Amino acid sequence: MKWSKYNTSWNKDGKMYIYNSIHNKLAVSTDEEFSNTEYLNQLSCEGFRVNSNETEEQTAREKIKEKIHTSETLACWIFLTNDCNLACPYCFEKDSLLNKPANYMEKETCIKTVEWILRKASEKKVKKIQITMTGGEPLINKEAIRTLTEGFSNNEFEVNFNMITNGVLLDYETIKELKTMGITSYQITLDGPAKIHDSRRIYKDGRGTFNIIVNNVMKTLRSDDEIQFTIRINVDEGNCKHIGSLLSLLKRVNLNRYTALCISDTLMTDGTDTGNMLKENIRIIREAVEHGFKIAYGEINNCWMMSEFWYMVNVDGKLYKCPSLVGDEKYSVGSVTESKLNQEYIRQIGLEPWESCINCELAGVCCGGCPYRSVVSGGKWHERKVCRKNYMKELIQLKYSKEINIGEV
Repeated sequence: MKWSKYNTSWNKDGKMYIYNSIHNKLAVSTDEEFSNTEYLNQLSCEGFRVNSNETEEQTAREKIKEKIHTSETLACWIFLTNDCNLACPYCFEKDSLLNKPANYMEKETCIKTVEWILRKASEKKVKKIQITMTGGEPLINKEAIRTLTEGFSNNEFEVNFNMITNGVLLDYETIKELKTMGITSYQITLDGPAKIHDSRRIYKDGRGTFNIIVNNVMKTLRSDDEIQFTIRINVDEGNCKHIGSLLSLLKRVNLNRYTALCISDTLMTDGTDTGNMLKENIRIIREAVEHGFKIAYGEINNCWMMSEFWYMVNVDGKLYKCPSLVGDEKYSVGSVTESKLNQEYIRQIGLEPWESCINCELAGVCCGGCPYRSVVSGGKWHERKVCRKNYMKELIQLKYSKEINIGEV
């Protein structure tokens, strides 16, 4: 027997942690346990030790495909409008959705969207449907929100809603109204303390939004403990040194107890010092953990573009497989008005970026990385990798450095 090449390990507080990316399992051991034959046999049964690298690679391929192509949940993002009440200078949609005339999902398209999603859910035999409402700013189109939520009532599936919003329009009265429609989970963005945030998350007339957003969140949490917030922080070279001040402020007003953090580096460009920025991300996440925040470890995952259980619905009803591609019609995979998906869909779900990474110890986590990131970094599908192995190893250690028995995590 030999150790699996898909193990990554680290030491902490006198313990050895071993994480296996293919089986998504963690073992925490002492030196004494490693000399115990019975314990080693258990590790072999759980996939931490194997007989053959060749057999293990085949198992890895099968596990990756199973992970991507099976699910009990159909997840759909619905873009309710390409209009926005803010003018954030770095917005990733400014070169796609937001550079087009303002458009709003109409009632008929909402109805067709619900019908398409329910058909797809039945076809894929899922148990749950996860709907994420986004934009532009989704709260500009409340009529669509009501039409969609009403359309998903009284069906055989468990349907959960959440919303990605800038938070400016999310006052408590709006929260109460949306709760009657079944929406209780929100992602908002704060990009630093007030001075930094207000230079980046701005109204079209240049006014800042920090105090409005924080006051909306605090009033809601004081009034309704069923509402859940995730605070997204877009980190780049312009604000990374100021995030600590934001974390301290949020802790002072007790928001660390009620919110999770999503810390993202999506603003990195070809000119960014990528290695340094990823180190900054790790530093920020460590600090957030020390402040008592829950962390949404979104980077410890694979790209869902290839999944048959993940779709984006644009304002016009056209379907996509990646939020960053929405509005670029050459990447559209179909429409809610059509029964069949097109050849672009076949191409995208057929991507296998993990093949060139099959020997990597983290192949079972990232499954070859993000195809879109490869494109925006100047390469083409498959031809250029944006590897985040060392960064993901750090995240895995942060997430799993706790004592548990051998098992799935």
